[in-house]
Amino acid sequence: TAVPRPLAQWQDRMSTLVGEAWSRHLPVPVTWTRSRHELATFAAVLEKLPDPGIGYVVAIGETQFPTMWAFAPKVALSLAAELLGNMEPDWPKPRTLSAVEESLVQLLINELSWALGEAWPGRQSIACRPGAFESRVARSRLFARPEPMIVTEFQLATRLGDAECHWVIPQTQ
Repeated sequence: TAVPRPLAQWQDRMSTLVGEAWSRHLPVPVTWTRSRHELATFAAVLEKLPDPGIGYVVAIGETQFPTMWAFAPKVALSLAAELLGNMEPDWPKPRTLSAVEESLVQLLINELSWALGEAWPGRQSIACRPGAFESRVARSRLFARPEPMIVTEFQLATRLGDAECHWVIPQTQ
């Protein structure tokens, strides 16, 4: 099943805008590319997300329905380090983010939320609000396990190499 064309166009515009927005904060730009998508139940999606993995909830639209962005810890840790000017030569070992690192990544999630709203294909931007932090996405209870979801994988071209993140959206919305 193909992702609806308007959704794909929205995600492609968002990829461009979020890359530009993040480049204002990071010493080396990160390029975003939508790579693939899948329709699956939330239970099946959880099995494919990084474990350990971290997530950020972004609420969308007038109804503020929740969606979730999932990242491997090494990606979040690397981005937080780069925001501080720490240019380590390798990916960091996975670990729990400190409160400071979590706040730094939240800055980038705020920019991601802005890019989502601005990229909306309508005449006006759509409200996108950053929400809760999920410290273990594989254990998330944000959605019911049988709920049908659209999960899109994005490739992030970073200074340390390619990494992936996932955007999980309830299909009914």
